Amino acid sequence: MDARILKEFRAIVEDRGLITSQEELKTYECDGLTNFRVLPQAVLLPRSTEQVQGIVRVCHRERVPFVARGSGTGLSGGALPVKDGVVISLARMNRILEIDFANALVVVEPGVINLEVTGRVAPQGFFYAPDPSSQSICSIGGNVAENSGGAHCLKYGFTTTHVLGLEVVLPDGSLGHLGSKTLDAPGYDLSGVFVGSEGTLGIATKITLRIVKRPECIQTLLAAFNSTSDAGAAVSGIIAAGMLPAAIEMMDNLAIQAAEAAVHANYPDCGALLLVELDGPIAEVEVLMRQVDEICRKCGAGEIRVAQTEAERVLVWKGRKAAFAAVGRISPNYIVQDGVIPRTALPRVMTEIERLSVEAGIRVANVFHAGDGNLHPLVLYDRRIEGQEHAAEVLANRILELCIEAGGSITGEHGVGEEKKMMMSKMYAEPDLETMQRVRCAFDPEQLSNPTKIFPRPRLCGEQPGSIDLILWSSPELRNAFEMASLPTATGRGAAVPWDDLRAIASAEQIRSASAGDRVAGVQPEAVFEPGSEKELAAALHCADAAGLSVVPRGGGTKTSWGNPPKTRRPDPLDGATQPGDRTRLGRSDRERRGWVHFPTIAEYALAAWSAHCRRSALAGASHHRWHPFNKRQRHTPYPIWRAARPDYRHDDRAARWHPGFERRQSGKKTLLDTTCRNWSPEHWARSASSLAPSSGCILYLTINGHSHLRYAI
Repeated sequence: MDARILKEFRAIVEDRGLITSQEELKTYECDGLTNFRVLPQAVLLPRSTEQVQGIVRVCHRERVPFVARGSGTGLSGGALPVKDGVVISLARMNRILEIDFANALVVVEPGVINLEVTGRVAPQGFFYAPDPSSQSICSIGGNVAENSGGAHCLKYGFTTTHVLGLEVVLPDGSLGHLGSKTLDAPGYDLSGVFVGSEGTLGIATKITLRIVKRPECIQTLLAAFNSTSDAGAAVSGIIAAGMLPAAIEMMDNLAIQAAEAAVHANYPDCGALLLVELDGPIAEVEVLMRQVDEICRKCGAGEIRVAQTEAERVLVWKGRKAAFAAVGRISPNYIVQDGVIPRTALPRVMTEIERLSVEAGIRVANVFHAGDGNLHPLVLYDRRIEGQEHAAEVLANRILELCIEAGGSITGEHGVGEEKKMMMSKMYAEPDLETMQRVRCAFDPEQLSNPTKIFPRPRLCGEQPGSIDLILWSSPELRNAFEMASLPTATGRGAAVPWDDLRAIASAEQIRSASAGDRVAGVQPEAVFEPGSEKELAAALHCADAAGLSVVPRGGGTKTSWGNPPKTRRPDPLDGATQPGDRTRLGRSDRERRGWVHFPTIAEYALAAWSAHCRRSALAGASHHRWHPFNKRQRHTPYPIWRAARPDYRHDDRAARWHPGFERRQSGKKTLLDTTCRNWSPEHWARSASSLAPSSGCILYLTINGHSHLRYAI
């Protein structure tokens, strides 16, 4: 790596925060999945958000890819370094910053160990629910990246359920705040998008977590079965009875042998062991435990035990959580897989895994969260035997394919990472992957943040160029209606409603001209369409897109605010752009980071990539990068660009119109998608009219009535 860049890194994190020696770098060449190894150019250990920002800004300027790393316990290669890149280890950011028992939340840095959160809040009767098997060493930052689960997530939910808010350093070095300390913050659930993104959207530097009150009573039951099929039937019976245990875990005979050898948990010798934990009020737990006992006996349980003391319960769970590592006692090498299937498919899938194991001549130990169908097959092999490692990999992939065929997923909590990215194309169609890529490009157009993970084929943002349409309202009424709405959702290009095409999709009764009753916020749609199936809905959307009509979903029409009036156009990649300058790139300036847009670059962007740019442009309005209203270079723009006013300022002329061509960013803590206040004076609109194409105002208005059928308005 260039000595100049290393000098900048050293100035940010000091000598002790920079690792460059080959011997020390080998510590970071892989995570818990040791099959893949890449030596990074450098490892940086920041202590604060400001240092993380400084590192990422240098990486963004120099186009150096980076990978964030927690404790390195991941099992999918998510923290695998990339060639010619750096690793940003967050192990030193390990402080618990705030504990608020009144509001049941804590604020932590990403390097805090999972179990430490429960340790700090336990004296007040609280605990942090997500409990992966590695909870004694894994970090909260890693849990957020992979959306980690654990045994008790059947009842309490995965990490995403317990993350209320995030402070995030985005891939260009800017700071964003996603979510909040309240439970249901308005706007898009961007914290939900970030959790589980495996470090591809940025680096979380502060995490607000929800903690849970410890239940009055906890009881753990062990039931021994002759086979995993019988144990699986018991799982289905427990859930079908209407119970929601805190955890239902299953181990087969191989896993039982390994755990018993490692921690001496006193497990019974059986074909399959079921662990069922119930919590809640004492009376309720006692009644439910009797029901669980009865169901297990009906399904063939030969032995049933209930932990009588807290020490017994801890020992039971110690054996379960040690199972992964303990398998090393019965096999020199093994592959840990992570797939999900419907609970009802457990007996069939377990039987099929056993058959595949016999055919391949390779043993498979099974340890998994039976309550939610999250399988963890452990494929055992010896790499010293020629060809066995390859056979084990083939078997592991076949198990994932089996999960997909059963209607499940290739991962439940370990993530896709490097290991399973080629399986993504087997689980998702190309349009699905394309949609995910657009989200990624919205956060990281340069693809510097963990760039090689998740997706089977790297794709550059804006890879598919397309045309750009700019329009002006066909009437003052339409313009006024637009200014009263939030973000527009589609564009009219002068085309009429394609009646014949819509009637070809569905029956004539499902398409009609809009009536006065369909008028919303002063805007009259052209037609209403009621698709009766997903296929008709998809066909109608495709037809509307081809005709250039805006599409607005509608339910029962009971919304009191104007959240879904018909719009006259869909936002353009140019929206929110400002005066271009040299060395500028999409959504951000290298020199001043003010959100400038290079006009030719935008012109190459497909219309479909609008959301990526709009989000990037909105980030420039973050509280850490406010636009200065008296900076002359930011005040004027020669291009006809508009932006809808933020709802708070929608009717406030004084807040909206400071100056012709003047852009004011209204930003708070939730900065990522805060909209921009941008209203031009009549003179500015007149100057821009010559370069804008007229609009027909045709609108396709989608309505969803109840849950039985769908209805569109055009």
